[in-house]
Amino acid sequence: MALVEGAHAKTYRQFYSPDGEVGTLAKMELEVYNTKTKKKEEFQPLEDRKVKMYVCGPTVYDVPHIGHGRSYVFFDVVRRYLEFSGYKVTLVTNFTDTEESITKRAHELGKEPIELANEMIKVFLKEMDLLGVKRADFYPRVTENITEIIKMGEELIEKGYAYVLNGEVFFDVQKAGGYGLLVDQPIENLVAGGVGESADSSESSKHSKNDFALWKKSKADEPSWNSPWGTGRPGWHIECSAMAAKYLGPSIDIQGGGLDLIFPHHENSSMISQAFSGKPFAKYYIHNGFITIKEKKMSKSLGNFVTLREVLKEYDYQVVRFFLLRRQYRKSLEYSDKEMAEAKTDLKRIQAAIALAVRASSAKSGKICVESEKKLIDELIQAKDKFIEAMDDDFDTEKAINILLDASRCIEEFSKECKRFTSAEAGQQAKAICKQFNDVMGVCRKL
Repeated sequence: MALVEGAHAKTYRQFYSPDGEVGTLAKMELEVYNTKTKKKEEFQPLEDRKVKMYVCGPTVYDVPHIGHGRSYVFFDVVRRYLEFSGYKVTLVTNFTDTEESITKRAHELGKEPIELANEMIKVFLKEMDLLGVKRADFYPRVTENITEIIKMGEELIEKGYAYVLNGEVFFDVQKAGGYGLLVDQPIENLVAGGVGESADSSESSKHSKNDFALWKKSKADEPSWNSPWGTGRPGWHIECSAMAAKYLGPSIDIQGGGLDLIFPHHENSSMISQAFSGKPFAKYYIHNGFITIKEKKMSKSLGNFVTLREVLKEYDYQVVRFFLLRRQYRKSLEYSDKEMAEAKTDLKRIQAAIALAVRASSAKSGKICVESEKKLIDELIQAKDKFIEAMDDDFDTEKAINILLDASRCIEEFSKECKRFTSAEAGQQAKAICKQFNDVMGVCRKL
């Protein structure tokens, strides 16, 4: 609906907390940066008030690292904010539980690949729980969706978008057309491949260097499945296409993941999905930036690799979650003792201020201050509006956190003079606003 303020009519929309409580009205519309178009766009889901999200999960050959933490904490906040904004969100996060790196690591440890994968899935879920990441609606695994993957491969061949070569199946990029959608580069500059797409004897016979595997022959020590083309295993990119189609349908609203997934994985899986269904796959592609250490991208090869397990031993999970949200998600995030110490200090201030407001909301005795109370409520309402504006601006958690720090200072000033609110209504209003901040950010224990 439209309300008039002075000479300017502004659009308003209703907000909700995840538990269904109605929030206050706020201005403007949500805009998200779309990797596909390289610009911010107004968020308009395919179905009214419903959002379908597919966030690529890990290849489970080792314990999660802090880069995993950043990605899944960020997309957890995206989901929370969409729910806060009144959307019904369905989230799918897959597990790649069969792949060369899993087989290699399992053999190094003297385990079966599926045994290692099962162990790492349990570790991943446990550590995401510790970080306050809400469970996805579905966690499909590649090994449980082989039938769907083979069926998709068969239909792509029938439609002319894939071909069989020496017992393997390749996607025909030239036939599909439009390759380079996400990276915005000419096809001649691109080379497909990626994790699980190692070269073999069929590579030199492909129709194009960019064609990528949908089904590959398994090596002697790898897990394998029977298919119409012979014994083998799926290629990486078709796995997500098949699982997304099964759980969310042919088209989704958000495809999410780290920057490293833009090409080739999201490029290729998008091509597969569109060729299979004849419909665009994702409306919005959202990708988070990297974790850096001493301004270098974290990687095992550089020896600057930090696991979540190591970080969570040293810092409270709420501090780690808060740290992972302190920078706008598309920026690089520097991990260091200094950054963690600053995160700890800022979070402590926010948590202490919220605790003060909650205590004052239920206090039965102590000094009351009518004017100071009115001023605080006005400041908190303004802070909430600014918080929503920041999150509407491409989920800018960095701005949102600065607004929470400003609101914390307002609560501190109030608490120096006053110990309780004059009315239960005012106290509950202050508490409700603090609760809504936390429903989105998830950085305080439940209020």
